Amino acid sequence: SDGKAWAWGNNGQGQLGDGTQTDKSSPKPVRNLSSVRAVAGGYWHRQAILADGPAWAWGQLDGWSWSNWLQPVQLAGLTNVTAMAAGFTHALFLTQDCAVTALGRNLDGELGLGSPSDSFGPVRVPDMAGVTVVAAGNGFSTAVQADGSLRAWGYNTNGQIGNGKTD
Repeated sequence: SDGKAWAWGNNGQGQLGDGTQTDKSSPKPVRNLSSVRAVAGGYWHRQAILADGPAWAWGQLDGWSWSNWLQPVQLAGLTNVTAMAAGFTHALFLTQDCAVTALGRNLDGELGLGSPSDSFGPVRVPDMAGVTVVAAGNGFSTAVQADGSLRAWGYNTNGQIGNGKTD
């Protein structure tokens, strides 16, 4: 109710956002955030959306250089964010204009960029207009469009993206 985000548990990659890499067994406030509307967390990373729409992140995406992000930093260009999802080593953000932005590891195409290149900053996912919901998993991503259709991309060894294949 006070708009603060709280975290506890493993903190080896700074995922608690308290400026340390010390594990915590009880809730502690995430540093420098107020008016938090939503939080999401992946394996070693966390994100938050503030009430006025900017997105913040802290921790480390596997193999990524977020090691200095021991406390939240605002993600450049991500304002008017309405929703987000945290995958294992990537994150998705839904903006007010119903577009999807992604960042993180992209080993299996989970960023939806058409190539396996990682993104070291937020990048808009092409051909994703009219999105109302995003979700992310271990190496794959999904989005629901305004017409109710589901789009999925990325890791599909166990049929995660629902195209009837396992590739």
